[in-house]
Formats: sequence, structure tokens, C-alpha cells
Amino acid sequence: MAQAKKKRKPSHYVILALLMIASIYCIAQVVKEVQLTLTLRENISGYEEELKTLRQEKAKFEDEKSKLNNEEYVVNYARGKYNLTKGDGEQVFKLPED
Repeated sequence: MAQAKKKRKPSHYVILALLMIASIYCIAQVVKEVQLTLTLRENISGYEEELKTLRQEKAKFEDEKSKLNNEEYVVNYARGKYNLTKGDGEQVFKLPED
């Protein structure tokens, strides 16, 4: 009966400790990767918003560019913005803004 309980060898404890350390290391790496993934997703969302804004600006500038290629538009724009006249006795009256 004295031999009924067998003692574990110390090498079993070493192997168990190494497996636990390896498990903790793996879990830490998974947590680190999840955090990195979440950070990258937030960055992507921000960049998508910025891209949307830039595309809207590009569309606005392309529209303005096409308008500026039209000579009649340029003439009317200059006359309206800088109070220019055609030069044939035309007078410009500036009205107060409300």
C-alpha cells in the first residue's frame, strides 16, 4: 500500500510549466494581433472618409475646369466678380448686400 500513490517526476512539472508559458505567449500574441487589427480598421475608416472628401473636391474642380474652358463663362465670371464692363459705355452699379 505504500506504493499506491506514485509521485510524478520533476520533468513532468517542467514540461507543464513550459506548455503554460507557451500558451500564455500565444494568447498574448493573439491579443496583440486583435488590437492591431482594430487600429488598422479605424485608420481605414478615416482614410475612406478622407478619400470621399477628396473625390468630391476633385469632382468640383473638374467641373470648374470645364467651365473655365468655356470663354463665355470666363467673360461673365470676370464681369461679375471684378465689375468689368464691355467698354462700350456700359456702367456698373454695385448694390448693397442684404
